[in-house]
Amino acid sequence: MQLALSSTVLHNATMTVNWRDIQDRAVTFAHSYRDAKDEDRDAKPFWKDLMAMYGVEARSIGAFEERVKVYGRPGVGKIDYFAPRKFLVEAKSLGKDLDDAYEQALEYFDSLPSEIRPRYIVVSDFARIRIHDLEKEESDRVTEFKLEELSTRVRELAFFTDEEVQVYKPEEHIDVRAVRVMGKLHKALKESNYPPDYLPRLLTRLVFCFFADDIGIFEKNQIRRYIETNTQPDGSDIGDKLYKIFDVLNTPDGTAGSQNDRQSGTDDTLKALPWVNGGMFDGDIKVVFGSRDIRDMLLECMTFDWSRVSPAIFGSMFQSVMNEKERHDLGAHYTSETNIKKVINGLFLEELLQELNVAATNKAKLEALWEKMAKITLLDPACGCGNFLVISYRELRTIENEIIRRLHGKADKRAIAHSVTHARLDLGEVDLQTISKLSIERMCGIEIDAFPVEVAKLSLWLVDHKMNVDLGRIFGEHLVKLPLREQPHIVQGNALRVDWESVVPKDKLTHILGNPPYLGYKQQQPEQKKDMEMSCGDVDGTGVLDYVAGWYIKAAKLIQGTQISVAFVSTNSITQGEQVAALWRPMMEQFGVKITFAHRTFKWTNEATGKAAVYCVIIGFALDKPNNLKLYEYDDIAGAPREVTVGEINPYLLDAETIFLQKRMRPISVNAPQMIYGNEPREGGMLLLSEQERAKILSEYPQLGVWIRKFVSADDFLNDGHRYCYWLVGASPEILQLPPIRERLTAVRVFREMSKQKAANEAKDTPSLFVSIRQDDNPYLLIPIVSSENRKYIPFGYMSTEIITSNANFMLPKATPWHFGVLESEMHMTWVRAVCGRLKSDFRYSNTIVYNNFPWPEPTDAQKKAIEEAAQVILDARAKYPNSTLANLYDPNTMPTDLLKAHHALDRAVDACYGKRSFKSEPERLEFLFERYQALVGKV
Repeated sequence: MQLALSSTVLHNATMTVNWRDIQDRAVTFAHSYRDAKDEDRDAKPFWKDLMAMYGVEARSIGAFEERVKVYGRPGVGKIDYFAPRKFLVEAKSLGKDLDDAYEQALEYFDSLPSEIRPRYIVVSDFARIRIHDLEKEESDRVTEFKLEELSTRVRELAFFTDEEVQVYKPEEHIDVRAVRVMGKLHKALKESNYPPDYLPRLLTRLVFCFFADDIGIFEKNQIRRYIETNTQPDGSDIGDKLYKIFDVLNTPDGTAGSQNDRQSGTDDTLKALPWVNGGMFDGDIKVVFGSRDIRDMLLECMTFDWSRVSPAIFGSMFQSVMNEKERHDLGAHYTSETNIKKVINGLFLEELLQELNVAATNKAKLEALWEKMAKITLLDPACGCGNFLVISYRELRTIENEIIRRLHGKADKRAIAHSVTHARLDLGEVDLQTISKLSIERMCGIEIDAFPVEVAKLSLWLVDHKMNVDLGRIFGEHLVKLPLREQPHIVQGNALRVDWESVVPKDKLTHILGNPPYLGYKQQQPEQKKDMEMSCGDVDGTGVLDYVAGWYIKAAKLIQGTQISVAFVSTNSITQGEQVAALWRPMMEQFGVKITFAHRTFKWTNEATGKAAVYCVIIGFALDKPNNLKLYEYDDIAGAPREVTVGEINPYLLDAETIFLQKRMRPISVNAPQMIYGNEPREGGMLLLSEQERAKILSEYPQLGVWIRKFVSADDFLNDGHRYCYWLVGASPEILQLPPIRERLTAVRVFREMSKQKAANEAKDTPSLFVSIRQDDNPYLLIPIVSSENRKYIPFGYMSTEIITSNANFMLPKATPWHFGVLESEMHMTWVRAVCGRLKSDFRYSNTIVYNNFPWPEPTDAQKKAIEEAAQVILDARAKYPNSTLANLYDPNTMPTDLLKAHHALDRAVDACYGKRSFKSEPERLEFLFERYQALVGKV
């Protein structure tokens, strides 16, 4: 195991230390001693070679097994290694207690003459190295790291040489605090009138340096030390020093076949920086600024250990510094790694891992898989900070590294027998600089904002470096690919207007993925409507499509004549309500796409504390359907998915034949009554009264009592609101001339005259009446249009003819307990959850899509009676709680047991009408209903 050393690398402690070379040698050393475990056999060569790695010959500064008389103990102790006035080492076998080792070392320390006592005590079990600096305060005295981390922690053993030890306390991870510091830096630069056009590139350059300082691109803390020691405390020259750093990083240093263009008088610390190039530091940007705040913030940013940041989340975290509001709600809008993995697993990753598993160590199969992976090219046409591309590239490189390990496994097992000077294995014909066949140049994206474009490129460079380091470790090499020669292809532009083939030709493209933005069609501004017209104006029905549908349509057009696969994360709105037919009919019938895998509705999650409540689906599609379709179901929408192999996936994400529910003006089932909207006021609130207003008016004009009715919106119905309205149908002129009414009617007329809504404007001459009056003198069943998605059952209720319902509800006139029972059942609620639209995440009931398409059962008289009796039990159970609102009664956390039992009994009665006793899952129930629907369609 002992390393053969070239005498040319050994020096005494006064010679200049090349820390970049030491970092390279540290990788080889850690690789060599990864199996060391025995104190007697391995300790001496371990420490001898570790010091040699620093260019120090062990016998020149100290001695192994230095004898010392330990006070209070018989005989003589042996210090494993002792360098007088510098350090002593106590080595233990793998897994031994390092606290015990330290106590033993202290006994030796106390027994040494005071004039030669060391400053440092080092204890180790090979896998761990723990350093005690006895001149520091107790709380800061101990530093510990793993052997595999040695290459990034080499400065902490600088006392092997005469270099000053500069240890920066690592953070466990970078979190919101680090991003907020970046936010402060961004704000300070803006307030200094720094040109906004340069700000994105300046910040990404700085963050590259922060990472490079900690992940082995630069020597550990190299930039930080330079700024600390070479800038004025008042920050007056910080801009000038940053300019010099950027200039050096963009200047060839004689490596990689370049000529050395660096000026001979360049500061030694700057001169030691590598040539980065690759566009990161290409081109001058203004750095003419200087303040104590900016300098302090830069140094504070560098106190975090950026090596512990995953580039997968870094981009979105960093982007949040651009917006003060987003900093307070950090991460609420980015896609979590868990959800990204759901997309790429179904799109390509699971297939590749299966092929890797089948290939095992078969060379031909491994090389075939490698060639296949080398052709994978991804496009994220809404890439933001590049999260999808970063995680995809990382996973692909992880598989590639494993393929390389299997193909070149012998190199991994060889004993190292070459000079520490070069710190290289004999890899035969393997060239680590070129062995990888994957490239970030095959990671393509489109992003509308300039700043995320820069962040996406940076994130991909950083993950590429990380994977190169992992590749180097396979061979015991410290692999850094500099200068940067490959660039990700991220384009700034509006994805719905940019020609995607101008970003990547479709004959090169293999997969499209991402999380396009959501915006309901009613919320779209003129610019978004223009985007939709340009991207899918030739497709029927685009006037009602959500904004995200533009990405689906554009992807479907692009993949024609190819084998490109697509997968997007979307809100579940595109699988509900009128969106389904508007989007998926042209997708399937005009463009021939087939859904290849899907995740049914799940709750959006990420690592943020203030994340929005959003419900999503993931849909993969292509022109060819694979043999095994995977549908992922969620028993708990906030939990883990359950994989189901199915034969078909329709646009409602069911294992069922593809059908499209169309708007119907009448129910498809002949035994269902007509459902109508409630009454529409459109009077600016002038005909509505609070409870207090009603009481005051009736105290002065008691004759108006017959003209004031209780008024119920959906919220009033569910939460027991108490509002009233003037219901003046048939009122005489004398009544309309009473002062409280006349004043309000004048205000209604003005409101309607000024309204831009046609219906309101046309009703200006009848200010005493609602714009739409649909209520007659019969009782009716009230159905709230919008209600919480958390309820298993949407509460419906009977209303007397005296209660006026608003157009926020539907009415079912003359509804019997039979109608109430079927509509309140699990069967109908399952249908609602699947096909209704959504307002945010709440259910949005509709008569034309939900109710008119619902397949009612055809019961026997006995079955119908059973449902009516079960329905009455529910109404009786509600009546037991007169002080509770329907919202509280149907809250899943507070629903009374007797009411819940009554609903379960009703569910069984309704299921029996359909000839079913039970269903294993909600999807099975829904598939049954779609079969019933198709049977009814055939009869219409």
